[in-house]
Amino acid sequence: MIYVLGEGSKKMASNITLLRINLSDNEGLILEFFDEKISRVGVNKGRPFPDNFVTLTFYTVFEQKRLKVLEDEFCRLISSLSDFTLRLACSKDPFNVSLNELYYDLLNIDFPCILDEKLYVKLTLLIKILACIYSKLEKRYTFDFNSFCKFISKFMLGEGIKLYSKYDLFKDKSYEFGRLLQLNVRNIYDYITLIAALKTLPLIDFKSSRILVFYLTHVMRILDECNFKNFDTPIDSHIVRVLRRMGFIKHFRASHIREGSTIFKEIQYLARQVFPEDPMKFYYLRYVGEVFCKVSTPKCDECWLFSLCKTFFKT
Repeated sequence: MIYVLGEGSKKMASNITLLRINLSDNEGLILEFFDEKISRVGVNKGRPFPDNFVTLTFYTVFEQKRLKVLEDEFCRLISSLSDFTLRLACSKDPFNVSLNELYYDLLNIDFPCILDEKLYVKLTLLIKILACIYSKLEKRYTFDFNSFCKFISKFMLGEGIKLYSKYDLFKDKSYEFGRLLQLNVRNIYDYITLIAALKTLPLIDFKSSRILVFYLTHVMRILDECNFKNFDTPIDSHIVRVLRRMGFIKHFRASHIREGSTIFKEIQYLARQVFPEDPMKFYYLRYVGEVFCKVSTPKCDECWLFSLCKTFFKT
């Protein structure tokens, strides 16, 4: 069950309404926060879609806690190269350029000593796949959502599987490929299919796939014609911490949450209660988690959600 502050449906509805109002009123500030994060790696609307997609995918992978060191290295790499996809754009053979040049830059700046062997191989495969995707995507500035969905799905079921076959990694993603094949056979190209396709990429899981879609649709707004009603909210340690301290959930850590689990479904249900037309906006809570609701030094007095916070009234 979802644990909501107070008792009774009226109190619950009141808390949900207040949460929606607070997040909506600060939407501009929140989106600016996310935009600033991805601008560190050169992502902006002035670049073609393939450049932004490839860069955002790398950044989303490195942004995960277990690869925090790589996130810092990646930002350092971008600052030194200015635009690392420029090498792909200027080459007649982007796939080979990624192996000979981009591959060298990404995997030989102290990375081998940071990564274990399997993670190193997965990163190598991710670079190869993204370079191949980059070479095939049209150099447009925005993309129709369903068209991109169809492209990425068919690519991963074709070229993607061929690339996986060269490594002993396919078994790690066999379920994801099976799920994507089911959807592809039915000619379904929607949000569910896009998530399934992204999860077939090395190092992309159910959390990072949704965060990547959030960046593409809500921060960059470079995937057009979306109906956000059926989207999920991304879940990470920041929003789980905020929800736990506010009293909406109890005794859960982000690392314990699995796709399809009870708590996963409950958080998605809560997101749809707060933002029925666009549940992905619930991820705005990450701003609260990073800026105010920090792990060891929360800034409760500065947080504009303090009136909803169970922990605030206990301290």
